[in-house]
Amino acid sequence: METSRACHLVTESEVPSEITARVENTLKFFKQEAEISAAVDNYFHDVLRCEAYKRRTMLKVTELSNVLSPGYTLNIGSGYCDLELELGNTSHIISLDVDSSELKQAKSISRKMGIPLSPIVADAGKLPFRDATFSNCLLVMALHHIDSKISFITESLRILRENGNVIVYDVNVSSPFYRLYQSKILGWGMTSLGHLLDAKYVKYIFETHGLVVVKTIHRFLIPDFPVIRGRLLKFLCVIERLIETIPFTQQRLRGSFLIVGRKPSKP
Repeated sequence: METSRACHLVTESEVPSEITARVENTLKFFKQEAEISAAVDNYFHDVLRCEAYKRRTMLKVTELSNVLSPGYTLNIGSGYCDLELELGNTSHIISLDVDSSELKQAKSISRKMGIPLSPIVADAGKLPFRDATFSNCLLVMALHHIDSKISFITESLRILRENGNVIVYDVNVSSPFYRLYQSKILGWGMTSLGHLLDAKYVKYIFETHGLVVVKTIHRFLIPDFPVIRGRLLKFLCVIERLIETIPFTQQRLRGSFLIVGRKPSKP
C-alpha cells in the first residue's frame, strides 16, 4: 500500500508547451468574454489578467495533470470550466456544479473556442452516476463549499473505480497569509473561516472514511482568492518564488495544497 509523501514542486521549465498554449488560449477567450459579459468580468478580475496568474495557472494545471489517472474525470465545482479547457482532453472530463448560470456561460465560451463541454447541474452529495464510473474526482477550490464533506467522500468512493483518485486543490487555512487576510476572505463570500481547510484536516477525513492519501503538495504564498491586485501582487509573486526554494517553509507559509486520496483495491 502506498503512503502519503511530499511531492516535487513543478517548475516553470517543466510545464509542457501544450499546457502553456491551452492556458494562454483560455485566458484570451475569457478576456474577450469579460468585455461583453458582466458575470464573467466579475470573475475575470485583474488578478486573472496578470502574468503572475498565468504562471501560477500553468504550474497548477501541470501538477493536476501529473496526478490524474487514465480514464474519465469528474470535475466537481467546475464553475466556468476554465480548468477543463486548460487541461485539454475535455471528452474525458465531466463538469459538475450546482450553479447552472456559470455552466451556461461555460458552454458559451467553449463553443466559441471550438471545444466540446457537457456540464451537469448536480449536488456533490448525491452524484447522478453509476458505481465505478470514474478514475478521478477532481475538486479545485471547491471542497470548502461542500457542506457535508462526509457525504461527498461516500459518493466519491461509490462512483470511483478501484485505485481511482479524489484530488483536492484548496486553500491552506494554516497559512499565516490567510489569517492576515481573514476579513477580506470573509468579505469575498465565506460566512466563517471554518469553511476553509488545510491538508491535515483533509488527510484525516480521507483516511477515516476509506481513502488512502498517496500525495500531498503545498505551494504558493498568494491565495487564489481575489484579495490582492496590481503592483502588490507582482511584488508578492517575486517573494513567492523565493519562498518556493526554501524547503522548511513548505507547510508553514504556503497558501494552497494539493492532496490525492486513493480508493484502495479489494483484497
